[in-house]
Amino acid sequence: MPRWIRIAAKAYAVSLATLFLIVVEPILQSYFEKDTFLYALAKFTFWFIWIGSITLVYFFLQEYRRTREDIERQRKAVLSFAHERVDRWFVRSLVAERATPLVRYEASSAGELLASLYKSLFLLVEGTYEALESHFASKVDGERIEFVVSYMSHSMIDGGLTMVAWASSTHRSPRSLRQRPGNPQLYNKTVTAEVYAMPRPNAVIIDDTLKDDTYAEVYSGQRKHIRSTIIYPVLDESNEVIATLVCHCGTPNFFKEEDRKFWSEFVEIFARPAGLTTARIQQLVAQSKGVLTPPW
Repeated sequence: MPRWIRIAAKAYAVSLATLFLIVVEPILQSYFEKDTFLYALAKFTFWFIWIGSITLVYFFLQEYRRTREDIERQRKAVLSFAHERVDRWFVRSLVAERATPLVRYEASSAGELLASLYKSLFLLVEGTYEALESHFASKVDGERIEFVVSYMSHSMIDGGLTMVAWASSTHRSPRSLRQRPGNPQLYNKTVTAEVYAMPRPNAVIIDDTLKDDTYAEVYSGQRKHIRSTIIYPVLDESNEVIATLVCHCGTPNFFKEEDRKFWSEFVEIFARPAGLTTARIQQLVAQSKGVLTPPW
């Protein structure tokens, strides 16, 4: 609990007691000087209200402290879970690299490595989803929160933004992706496009898309399904945007601007290895000079 809240509570209790002793009690005494019963009743009522209000403040502060502690424990748990998932990804990627070393370029081994790297990219997106699902899915009023995590980057085929990987409870591809074939401009007005255009890329958090006039829908009614979202820039080794990792849900005010520090720390755990993997995939495709088929 912040120190200033504790100080304010103590100051409130002292000031209210002082107010009664110096100001209120003499007034009550002079007003009810001929009726000791009414004076005692008024004095009792004042002290009852004062003690009651102090008790309410005390329980409020206690509940606030417990709530904050629960939130902090939950956040530490989800960060630990996220690091564990990334550690697993690292081991698998290391095994894949060692199994298909590219001392010189060979199409067969490069193709195997490309498939393995693309799979590991999906594993990172799924890890992000699993972290959200396992720690936050049923935390608001007992109702289940449906999360969707997607990974967006420029297509190596037509150059337009596209959805590279995704994860959700339905295991179905996102609705907007059905409109993507033959339409490289589909995502040009999305927040991901805005992040790519930023001079200094930064995460965008939208508390409630229905209250944000700048949020552009890809399909009609998208805002009803995506109510709260964070769009996080994925950087390569040159600090250039290479993709975005997008987390959203149908519950408004789940991702909040006031919690930017935590959400940025959480998404960065997955975004960093995802950026390295994306750069490696792009490198392999470029080295193949048309031999390998780009995965997106």
